[in-house]
Amino acid sequence: MVKDKTAEEIKQIWQQYFAAKDTVYAVIPEEKFDLIWNRAQSCPTFLCALPRREGYEFFVGQWTGAELHFTALINIQTRGEAAASQLILYHYPELKEEKGIVLMTAEMDSTFLQGIHRSCPWTLGPRPSLAMALCLKQVFAKDKTFRPRKRFEPGTQRFELYKKAQASLKSGLDLRSVVRLPPGENIDDWIAVHVVDFFNRINLIYGTMAERCSETSCPVMAGGPRYEYRWQDERQYRRPAKLSAPRYMALLMDWIEGLINDEDVFPTRIGVPFPRNFQQVCTKILTRLFRVFVHVYIHHFDSILSMGAEAHVNTCYKHFYYFIREFSLVDQRELEPLREMTERICH
Repeated sequence: MVKDKTAEEIKQIWQQYFAAKDTVYAVIPEEKFDLIWNRAQSCPTFLCALPRREGYEFFVGQWTGAELHFTALINIQTRGEAAASQLILYHYPELKEEKGIVLMTAEMDSTFLQGIHRSCPWTLGPRPSLAMALCLKQVFAKDKTFRPRKRFEPGTQRFELYKKAQASLKSGLDLRSVVRLPPGENIDDWIAVHVVDFFNRINLIYGTMAERCSETSCPVMAGGPRYEYRWQDERQYRRPAKLSAPRYMALLMDWIEGLINDEDVFPTRIGVPFPRNFQQVCTKILTRLFRVFVHVYIHHFDSILSMGAEAHVNTCYKHFYYFIREFSLVDQRELEPLREMTERICH
């Protein structure tokens, strides 16, 4: 039907068909789709923030083949795997090679659209889908994406421990109880699971406000006027170096990612023991991750509030704090920058 049409003619047909429908649709140029698709392969799960009248609402995006599913983060936190997709973007790449375009349309939950219409002050007229379209335009126009989550292989002991830890979190148990080593489990496995999980979660927290943490706003990685953190590694910075916060964060996340993907440090094969210095390595990782909390709370707390993320960040911090205290994994002196806040929320 469209083989004898030009890309421009197909675009006009697609736009005319959906113009009167309250949905999201697009005709994506080949080069832009290739960019989106490459990002999807390296980062199949990501987080985006939709502005509300007060703060932001977070949505998790998940690629499944050529479909992109969006679900509110709060739904995943409360319903887990049972959380339904609220928006699905369908991409049709059949015309990409011949016409240089990819067609896209969407399926949306009607209650989801009504919520956007009520909550987004920049939604115009009776077209709530416009709000989501603008948000998606911002998401795909970004030069940066969240790094992929480190996953546990299904069927492994580590995966079962991860599921057990997540189930305890969702059950509403006291966080002090959640972090305790389950009877009969190996402490190194338990620590490994939590280090990877905290890396994923803290990386997401910083990622949501990374655009507000720049070379100009944060020229030094610090926690207020009293605390300054310098970077040192075994490659580029053999001596402690004074760096900007975003540069420090990028090096930190790369460094941790390299460690947790290293089979000699975080073994995943059955029967392969952890190295003797495993807990020392985890102490260093967790100590540096704590500094992310310090910087975010002291320098970007206004961003946390404006995004409506205070409760989420506080819960993650409390979980992290109870865990490192339970196993004495971070020196008490490192915790000093957030001592007063910790006494208030971790009583």
